[in-house]
Amino acid sequence: MSDLLTADRLATRAEVVAKRAELRELAELQGYDAVALAEDGTLIVHDEQTSYRRIAKLAGAASRLVGAYVQVIADDVPAASVPTSPL
Repeated sequence: MSDLLTADRLATRAEVVAKRAELRELAELQGYDAVALAEDGTLIVHDEQTSYRRIAKLAGAASRLVGAYVQVIADDVPAASVPTSPL
């Protein structure tokens, strides 16, 4: 069974920020040490792996923690070219 979560609502930036410390811990457990936060609440990570499995796993864990879908993307996609702040 997949470890992904399907949600009908995207987490807001405020919801993500409210769980900032816990999300940092989750990211570190997945091997990410410099997570960026976009203005819309998207988490942006750097991943050397060609598979998005770790990113999907982080998105699932983050979504369960926040209670709404937390979008997580790699920094090598065009959507990551937005203003960010450190998580």
